[in-house]
Amino acid sequence: TPSDFMIFSLAVILRFLTPIGDQPRVGESPPVFVGRLDVAGGTAEDFSYVSGLHVRKSDGSYEFRDGDGIVPLLLRPLGRPGGCSSTAASFLAGEVLSRLEAFDFRGNPDHHLIAERVGAMLKRMLSGESALTLLASLDPKQPLLLEERHLAEAVQQEVEAAEAIDVHTHLFPTSHGERLMQ
Repeated sequence: TPSDFMIFSLAVILRFLTPIGDQPRVGESPPVFVGRLDVAGGTAEDFSYVSGLHVRKSDGSYEFRDGDGIVPLLLRPLGRPGGCSSTAASFLAGEVLSRLEAFDFRGNPDHHLIAERVGAMLKRMLSGESALTLLASLDPKQPLLLEERHLAEAVQQEVEAAEAIDVHTHLFPTSHGERLMQ
């Protein structure tokens, strides 16, 4: 069974791939979508982070592309007013996850449960709870209790066992400097 932290990771990816509100550039090829930042406003100015794509801190939005646009198009109903029910979020999370090889939320009860859990967290974030607030609310099922003398070995084992997947959006706050903005 995936941990709450793995479920959160999937949900937060889908949250930031969910178009919110009007989509004036969806007809472009590839389509350009508008998403909502977790925190709007602030002192930072609006900026372009890639040619033709903008972050508008002033209204709390960002523009993004995602390959052929299928995933944001599937998630689009969740970003419309009244479109984010628990049932819709779970179903559409299952639809998106079913694009992964061997994931079958309709035929596999374990996969169905994963889709429901991802959908529940996705709904919370699309209903206004920030990703960081949701993350802070998660508690590990079993706290890690190690003696200091075993810590280095445990870290080494976890690092060697970890699969690294590069998932990023190129949306960093201006405080990270110019190099991380492109």
